[in-house]
Amino acid sequence: MSDDERELPPFTEATRARLVLAAEAAEMADYLQGFVSIGEHELRADGSAPLAGSVVDEANRLPGMARRVLEAAVVYARLGKLTWEEVGAALDVTRQSAQERFDETVDGFRAELLSPENPGYTGAFGEIRWRLHPAAREPDTTARDLDDWVRRHRDPRDDIDEPEAAPVSGGLTRMDPRAELRWHSDRAHQQWHDAARHLRAVPPVADRLEVAEAVLGAWEKIAASETRVSRATRDGLEHARRSVAELRAQLDTTPAAETTTRSS
Repeated sequence: MSDDERELPPFTEATRARLVLAAEAAEMADYLQGFVSIGEHELRADGSAPLAGSVVDEANRLPGMARRVLEAAVVYARLGKLTWEEVGAALDVTRQSAQERFDETVDGFRAELLSPENPGYTGAFGEIRWRLHPAAREPDTTARDLDDWVRRHRDPRDDIDEPEAAPVSGGLTRMDPRAELRWHSDRAHQQWHDAARHLRAVPPVADRLEVAEAVLGAWEKIAASETRVSRATRDGLEHARRSVAELRAQLDTTPAAETTTRSS
């Protein structure tokens, strides 16, 4: 991620979920493409097909891929503010059935958005560092790659005078300052939740400082957008600045091993 991209507001949760759906769909489409071509020696004159077993083996992967696409679609729908009733109607099931089937997946994805790295990660050999889907973790890179994917797969028969320059990245949205403020507050809550789950007294100082600085940045954007800065915004700015100052002071006096920050 470039420095300019780091200074931009975070992508919305629905945007990140939609990128996961796009990435899963592209992977499945590329995989399906392999079933279309028929090799020169795949079929024999006696009616036999000696390679059919490998085709069955490859086709056996498709239900799992389709399941991931469906789960990504439901996560996108929920983070896009659809109700469980609406999701159930789209699936032709009851609200309760839809929620029972996908609620854990949706909650898990949002927790991973707020804390992309495994909370218990120590760097030991064999540990899985990231738990968040790569498409949601690296949205800018994913969007550019998917722009290229769409261009490569565009049907030349389509009557398009001027193909869209950014068929994926052009549709992405970022949070407004107040949504960003809520997002970073949720990130802070998730940090404490993760720490409790892994029997740590508090989250690492550097992690808390990174979120506190983001909260301050959101308050500064809100203040800049107001013609006359409200009392609530002034209070928010004051509290955010105090939190950043306190955490920076802690960082200066905390042993290096306890300040390691994780990427967000």
